[in-house]
Amino acid sequence: MTTLPMPRTLPDETGYNTENNHGLETGWQEVADGLGRMLLGNGVQILLAFVFLVSLLILPDLMKSMRGINAKAEWGLIAAYVGGSALGLGWLYGFWLMLSGQWKCLAAPERRHAKPFLFASLLCLLAAPVLGVLGGWLGGLDELANSRPTAAQPGLEARHYVSIASGLLSLGATVLFIFFLRACAQCFDNRFLVWSANAYLLITLGLLALALGITLQIVTVDFDPRLLQKGIRKSDFGVVLQLGPLLVLGAGSVISYLWYLGLLWATRNVIVNGLTSRTSRSAAW
Repeated sequence: MTTLPMPRTLPDETGYNTENNHGLETGWQEVADGLGRMLLGNGVQILLAFVFLVSLLILPDLMKSMRGINAKAEWGLIAAYVGGSALGLGWLYGFWLMLSGQWKCLAAPERRHAKPFLFASLLCLLAAPVLGVLGGWLGGLDELANSRPTAAQPGLEARHYVSIASGLLSLGATVLFIFFLRACAQCFDNRFLVWSANAYLLITLGLLALALGITLQIVTVDFDPRLLQKGIRKSDFGVVLQLGPLLVLGAGSVISYLWYLGLLWATRNVIVNGLTSRTSRSAAW
């Protein structure tokens, strides 16, 4: 009578062996495909942002050159509208890629609360634009009402609260998705990726505190825009120092976004490598 070998590790609180426990689960291939689609969507939006910045530089000269083609047709404005519409449709396509990729990641197992984190992130991601549109609609109603003589205006109106809620939901969607990536890293026992997610959350918390400090004037930005009329010379370090908090916020936001893309890429690679090693072990068996 043959006896089965004992597992080298004991089951954890979820009932799985702590070593290579992802080999007992399904859905990780869909998660890897979904993360790849999200990377593609972000790449599309980065490309469109670059095209938009280049268009802002060449659009004035383009409109001047087209002015003499036909005096009865504003070809420059037509080109601007067509280009803006194409960029808008491309941005929506990139957003759909990211949303569909995140939806595809719902095939993830529920261990380490991966699926609940992702589901909550999707809810926040879908609710944030709805509140943004509602805030704009309320703003239009406020402007219509303020066109008539009324009493003193309050400091904060309903549209402000709705816009703040929309921004908080957008931030919550990103934070919850990082918790999902962190849970995936824990499932594959990748400590470096776990600590990278922790570092991203700390950076996000710091940027949020700085943004709130600038908004509430706890962190002051004493800057005169007229100083930029003659350009910033090499000796104008005082202007740069006055813009310090805003420059830190801008640079931190760029670093945070690049860090986020790195987490997406690294998590996808960890999952793909884990599935490849599992397939190799199965073939050897």
